[in-house]
Amino acid sequence: MLARFLHSIRTLTSMIAGAAAMHHSTLLVYNIVGGLFWAISMSALGYWLGNTIPDSDRYLLPILGVIGLLALSPTLVRLFHRSVQQRHTRA
Repeated sequence: MLARFLHSIRTLTSMIAGAAAMHHSTLLVYNIVGGLFWAISMSALGYWLGNTIPDSDRYLLPILGVIGLLALSPTLVRLFHRSVQQRHTRA
């Protein structure tokens, strides 16, 4: 479940499964079950939140904007640090 949020872990799961000599069919079953659980739970959560919070569509764009900024923040911080380091090495 946690790997669905962390793309670096999700990327490595197949390599880890291979290193652990997991059978391909077992990994396939885990991926299918995890994907179904993720899709059903997120759809149910969205439905529940849509019914619980009035006018939830008003908040959708700001929430997606914040999520987008959070997703881009590591890249932006790295670019900022890189530009600061380049300024200090030129001086």
